[in-house]
Amino acid sequence: MFKAPKFELAPRRVAEIPFRGTITAGLMRTLVSGKIMYPFRITKVKMIFTDDANNWIRHAWYTGRTRSQPTTGPPTGMNIFGRESPVADFIGKAIIMVVPCLIEFPEGGEIIHFYTNNTGPYAYERNASITIEAM
Repeated sequence: MFKAPKFELAPRRVAEIPFRGTITAGLMRTLVSGKIMYPFRITKVKMIFTDDANNWIRHAWYTGRTRSQPTTGPPTGMNIFGRESPVADFIGKAIIMVVPCLIEFPEGGEIIHFYTNNTGPYAYERNASITIEAM
C-alpha cells in the first residue's frame, strides 16, 4: 500500500526590525534599515506611543532603494500605507499600536524608512518595529 510522505513547509525567515531613538521637539527625522536583499513581505508594524506623545508625534513607514534621506520632510520613496489612505501616518497617546498588513516586495533590494515628525514642545523617545517575512 502506498503511503504519501508527510508534507512539511520549509521554515521562512522572519525578522522584527527595531527602530528607536530620541527626536527633539519640532524636528522631523528618518531612521533606516539595512538593505533587504531577498524577496520579502511586511506583515505588521508596531509603534509605541507613550503618554508624552499626546497626539503630537506622527510616524510613517516608507520603502525605497536608497539610504540617504532629506533632513527636513518625509523620506523619498513609497509610503507603505499611502495606497490605502491619503493620511498615511499614525498618531496616538498611551497606546501600543499594531497594524497588520501584507505588502510584498518580490524583487528585494528595499530599505525600510521609519519617519517621525515631532510637532510637540518636548523631546520624545520613539520606539517602533516592523516585521518582515522572506517570500
